[in-house]
Amino acid sequence: PGAVGRSEDEDRHLVGALDVAAERGDAAVARLLLDAGAAVDSFQPARGAPIHAAAARGRLDVLDALLDVAPLGANLVFPRAGPAGGPPLAICARRRDRACAAKLLDRGADSALAGPDGATAAVAAVLNNDVAALEALAARGADLGAGSRDGLSPPLLAAKLGYDRALRALAAGGADLGAAGPDGQSAASLAASHGKVHALQVLVEAGADLDAGPPDGRGGSLSPLLLAVRKRKLDCVLLLIRAGVEGLGDGAFLREALRAGDSDAAVALVKAGEDPELADPETGEWPLYVAAAKNLVRVLEALRAGGRADMTRVGGDGGSLDLSLIHISEPTRQEAISYAVFCLK
Repeated sequence: PGAVGRSEDEDRHLVGALDVAAERGDAAVARLLLDAGAAVDSFQPARGAPIHAAAARGRLDVLDALLDVAPLGANLVFPRAGPAGGPPLAICARRRDRACAAKLLDRGADSALAGPDGATAAVAAVLNNDVAALEALAARGADLGAGSRDGLSPPLLAAKLGYDRALRALAAGGADLGAAGPDGQSAASLAASHGKVHALQVLVEAGADLDAGPPDGRGGSLSPLLLAVRKRKLDCVLLLIRAGVEGLGDGAFLREALRAGDSDAAVALVKAGEDPELADPETGEWPLYVAAAKNLVRVLEALRAGGRADMTRVGGDGGSLDLSLIHISEPTRQEAISYAVFCLK
């Protein structure tokens, strides 16, 4: 016992023995080695410090022994990406070991501490879709919004992956559902663009911002509804329409649906109040022409039945066009022509 006169090799052997004891769960041997002066914070290249080995295998008695000697070991980060890396708490959460995570939290582990990949215990629990772990973390006051994976916080990850129950647990645990990602993504924009309608429903019920999204490169933003229309995620389109998002009526969503060739979304948007008489401000295309050119018969029928569009409209400049069958047959013709001419063609 004691460190007096001990060589570096002997110190190294003590640490190696402590690492083996931690891995095997032999708390009695671990305490003997600690009494002999084995270093708690010495890293093995592949496995980290003894506390990481104990956390990776759920050795609760060894964790107690290690933390009795070095309480700060609960926040010792193994700077390595992968399952064995990061703080002990994240390692336990990654393994779905709730008893180990509870032990570390009770012994002072910092729930906001992340590994080199940004993963915290909350991030690991979301990636596992482990609702019980999120609830347990919340019950002990853990920060459920801390950490990230690929720049996405736990709420953003849950929204993107469609883990609606995990998203609900995060909201109940106090996580900020309105925090934006590095590229301006919102939880609603991620859920809508990936077609995760159940996660989007949670966000609607939680009062999340349903209009925030990443920048569109022109000074505006790509709203969740616009992204859902663009990606042809009809269930999300219908949910956002029912939720009363902003911007309905100015024709932008309808034009996007027509460009995507999505009759179902276009019809739903017309019924929700989108104006089919508003031309695209950039191209000058009228929605009616686009629907006819893409042979979206159901959209044309919806427009006619609702009396929402002038079915006799001709050229984009409002003037008539003197067309013959020869003009119509030219495959390279790009000028706007009337609905009747499209039908004939």
